[in-house]
Amino acid sequence: MNEEYERFSRIGFIFVMIGGVLGLGNIWRFPYLAGEYGGTFVILYIAMSLCLSLPLIIAETLIGKMTHKEPISAFDKLAPAKKKYWRWIGLQFITPLFALTFYWVVLCWVFIYLIYSIFTLPDSGALAKDLFTDIVKNDAITQLIYHAIIVFLTSSIVLCGLHKGIERANRILIPLAFFIILFLLAYAIATPSFTKALSFMFAPDFSNLSINVVLAAIGQAFFSMSLGMAVFITYSFESTARIKTWRSSVVVTIVDILVSIAAGIIIFTFLFNENLPLNQGSELVFASIPSALASFDSFGQILTIAFFAVLLLSALACSISLLEPATSFLVQRFGWRRDRAILLPLLLAYLMSMAVLFSNVNGYEFLSVCGKSLFEFSQFLTVDIMMPIGAFFTAFFIGFIANREEIAVELKKERIDKKAIAVWFFMIRYFAPILIFATFVTIVARVVWSF
Repeated sequence: MNEEYERFSRIGFIFVMIGGVLGLGNIWRFPYLAGEYGGTFVILYIAMSLCLSLPLIIAETLIGKMTHKEPISAFDKLAPAKKKYWRWIGLQFITPLFALTFYWVVLCWVFIYLIYSIFTLPDSGALAKDLFTDIVKNDAITQLIYHAIIVFLTSSIVLCGLHKGIERANRILIPLAFFIILFLLAYAIATPSFTKALSFMFAPDFSNLSINVVLAAIGQAFFSMSLGMAVFITYSFESTARIKTWRSSVVVTIVDILVSIAAGIIIFTFLFNENLPLNQGSELVFASIPSALASFDSFGQILTIAFFAVLLLSALACSISLLEPATSFLVQRFGWRRDRAILLPLLLAYLMSMAVLFSNVNGYEFLSVCGKSLFEFSQFLTVDIMMPIGAFFTAFFIGFIANREEIAVELKKERIDKKAIAVWFFMIRYFAPILIFATFVTIVARVVWSF
């Protein structure tokens, strides 16, 4: 089918939207932040997802649906005649390539652990931590092999196009991931420490509320929902005109929240069961989950395989959504064939990701910026700088630059209540930009102060 006319189906759009938000953000990042900040973080994350992420997802999908153009042309079409410079907001499609630099590294660790868990499990937290450290710090060859496999799988699916590649992959990956999550959740519910995990997540101690917790919740809402990266603009303009932007955005937001909560409950149940620490940072799922499940004997091995399988499946779906915006841009903007268009973003992301991978390996400590390894810096640059900038200007554009009446008419076609539209306009015009700007200034100020 000609790339110009190929579109996601209506149900396919839902699958790829969900695939764009599920992944490491839900099952890797959310649990370790919740483990560090507790129930206060969880409540704030849910609030930020509903009040900040949801309005922004609606805005991004509307931009794509109303224009059926790649990001730069989409902003250009919606901008008034004398304000066409707003088109450059569309450059946010570059941000996913920076996200892939660390995303593929973590994904290769997940793949390694999935294979390892088939054969053996460390029977203590110390051994699990040593195993993780040895892989990351000393075994560059193994990482390179699995990293290459991940890159190959991601690029192959994107190369196959919208129907035969991205939509078909998400129709398979997402249901499989949901099935495994439900299996793990059912087992966690039957575990005595389940109630303790629930209490930890939903009994917040607001006396511990701090700026760090607020920033972590906002950052998680951005990363988990893939905001400010033109992912939803790309997927919505690649879809049939019959998609429902409002309803789809609500479904995606709720699914993202529920999967994050389910992942947290599953992980904390198993950790509490073995009295293992929760605040282990980004190493949490690698250093604790295998040893926590080792006590379940042979069934623990099945649970571990299931855990890393769901993490791999969901993260692979999200990896696809991060490579697609730049590829799609080159196809639509310059008329390149997909097999040619994918080469440039793939090469850039792969080379940067290789540098990020080696920045964790012993002997390559020089791969750092401002005292941070490239692995740490790439996360900071993407989550704390580039994504908020993209989201801020998107919200500001829809709230103050684009024609409000045209947007309202588009939403009314979906039979959205006038009051709901008015609330959404308020959130996208005032709440989102002010909160994002305040967060961004705080982050930058803290970085400057640290010097």
